[in-house]
Amino acid sequence: MGASDFSLATGAGYISAELFGFMIPIFILVLTVGTGAAAIAGSEERGTLDLLLSHPIRRRSVLLQSAALIAVESFVFGAVIVVSLVIANPLANLQIALMNLLGAALGLVALGVLFGWFALAVGAATGSRSLALGMTGAIAVLTYLAGSLAGFVDFLHFAKWLSPFFYATSGSPLEHGYPWWHAAVLALAAVGVLLGGAHRFDRRDLAS
Repeated sequence: MGASDFSLATGAGYISAELFGFMIPIFILVLTVGTGAAAIAGSEERGTLDLLLSHPIRRRSVLLQSAALIAVESFVFGAVIVVSLVIANPLANLQIALMNLLGAALGLVALGVLFGWFALAVGAATGSRSLALGMTGAIAVLTYLAGSLAGFVDFLHFAKWLSPFFYATSGSPLEHGYPWWHAAVLALAAVGVLLGGAHRFDRRDLAS
């Protein structure tokens, strides 16, 4: 869906269509959303969060450390993708420019951070791991479909601007380069949801 930007006649286009368009985003979201939902809401459901917060440590500090872990996971994931393709590039004659590869990886990393921090924020705000997973998964699916269908359905054309996937993977960045301002949009959105989650977490009564 939404694969019209890709040219399967080139190595970069094939990798974009087969991996960067769907599979790799799914993998990174499974990683970061799972971590985000389990970080605070999972600890609260297991009854270990109270023990942690009984020490002289601020709730916001716990949230920010969890957010940092999610960011590190995303960057490690992106680094693995970059190293793998740098090795495969000459072996398979993919003809992928290094800057295009770095840009495409950055878009995926930013996407993973955004949804991971969203799951973290929802979990911190509600104390429910299942709700964090469900809400984040639902939004991911809806925004992916909206972004994919925007090129085919006239009344959904504007929806691409609301889809994080548009800012992460649109335009086949491996072939044509990545618009770096897209990463800035994803980063701002991620910071916004994290601040919202921190505000709610600071004021919520925790489950005992």
